[in-house]
Amino acid sequence: MTDTRNAPPAAMPDGPRKAILAVMGLSLLVMLGGSFLYRLNHPGLVVEGRQQPPAATQGPSEAEVLGPMMQRLQQNPNDLEALVFLGEHFLGHEDWARAEAFLQRAIIAAPTEGRPLYLLGIAQYHREQFAPAAETFERLLAINDEPAARYNLGLLYLHYLNDKPKALQHLKAVVAAKDAPEELRKRAGEELAKATGN
Repeated sequence: MTDTRNAPPAAMPDGPRKAILAVMGLSLLVMLGGSFLYRLNHPGLVVEGRQQPPAATQGPSEAEVLGPMMQRLQQNPNDLEALVFLGEHFLGHEDWARAEAFLQRAIIAAPTEGRPLYLLGIAQYHREQFAPAAETFERLLAINDEPAARYNLGLLYLHYLNDKPKALQHLKAVVAAKDAPEELRKRAGEELAKATGN
């Protein structure tokens, strides 16, 4: 009797190996193509936030950062800076519900501040609360005409709320805005061209 436990495995013939590799390669191409088409048809909203340092250079732990802010809120529940900081923090960690809770409180504390409204609209969008997100961005525009908020409204109305006239109005305003960043104007122009078929 021969011992086959230490024998090398039998090599797979070239035919099945090539077929398996071809199927795997084709599957990868289909996934990449599908992802590309999805991104093309479902653009994300623009998030303007503070730039985070690379992970290697980050200093304090999350508890060390959040602890003092939570203490500030215990001392003053309407501390706008702490509320917005926590809202941004949870947005950055994709904890949309917690971000929304802090940002709602920030808006109650300072109803005419634009930043909490903008961030709340982003959180609502990510929670797929498209109509409330649009209302939030509209409230912001009544306070401050921000091109990024207009762009986000254009996307919401065009892709999620089926209101093409409002979408076109906001996208055209972004393209025409002299104070809008060039990249934002370009993206708004591309969305406008897709929406109008030009």
